[in-house]
Amino acid sequence: MPATPERPAFYALGRGRVGDLLTLLHPPYTAWHLSYFAIGAALAPHLYVDRLLWGLASFGLAVGVAAHTLDELHGRPLGTAVSSRTLVVLAVVSLAGALAIGVALVLSLVLTRSRLGRMLRAISQGPVTCELLGIPVRALSVGVWAVGGAIGAIAMLLVAPG
Repeated sequence: MPATPERPAFYALGRGRVGDLLTLLHPPYTAWHLSYFAIGAALAPHLYVDRLLWGLASFGLAVGVAAHTLDELHGRPLGTAVSSRTLVVLAVVSLAGALAIGVALVLSLVLTRSRLGRMLRAISQGPVTCELLGIPVRALSVGVWAVGGAIGAIAMLLVAPG
């Protein structure tokens, strides 16, 4: 179906709130990019379905929602009736969601697969024992609080009104 002024893209749905929001997702292009992510995961020596699903969710939020809403905000190529404020909110929330998934994945990998993660888990079980074993309990505790504070500060920067 060719593009017309009423339908600027072949996948553009009719006017209306739901149609405009679904059109913003650019379904064929979003599916195309998500398929690259899935193919890359399938080529890995071992397929971790949970990581694949979280990665698809993060990539879908960042590319499928944020990038396309910002594209629509700049020049309105799809001609949707969604307000500029709604487009900005969609972009910020989806980028924050993608970032949160990424940070959670990295922290999960650090805590479960590294020496640092083992030390932190040991400290949570018995700090006195860890001190006796030579683990720098105070330094690691301060580091954990600093990282937590930094993540909280970044979250507040994203959420707080400008």
